[in-house]
Amino acid sequence: MSQEKKVRLYSYAIASGVSLLLAAVYILLRDFGALDWKERFRVLSDAFTVPGLLLLCVGAMCWISSKGGLDGMAYILKYVGSLLIPGKRFEVKKYSDYLEEREGKRRSGYGFLLITGLACLAITAVFLLLYYQASP
Repeated sequence: MSQEKKVRLYSYAIASGVSLLLAAVYILLRDFGALDWKERFRVLSDAFTVPGLLLLCVGAMCWISSKGGLDGMAYILKYVGSLLIPGKRFEVKKYSDYLEEREGKRRSGYGFLLITGLACLAITAVFLLLYYQASP
């Protein structure tokens, strides 16, 4: 197996593990054993919604950032942050120079967050359907 495939597999495994861990913590915080089947489906649906939306939002934010959508805010925060720290000098660069500097540092490869988040939301949809089809 090539190194790139191993890294991709590890990325998916870690994202899936974090999702399952968050879902397990959510389930353990509820009295899952005392619930009837309909309520169990609701708890399982809720348990996979939280990590699914979290991964989806983080993946979207990373994608937006990798395309340069947050460069203006980063430039402003860097400048304002340097003004708040005594003794730190901020070399005032043109915004275009800052963009050129950032262009070389861009990273990609956050698709696994989006795909894992969508998979969690698909699991949520299955449990939601089971919840609505369960008899009261």
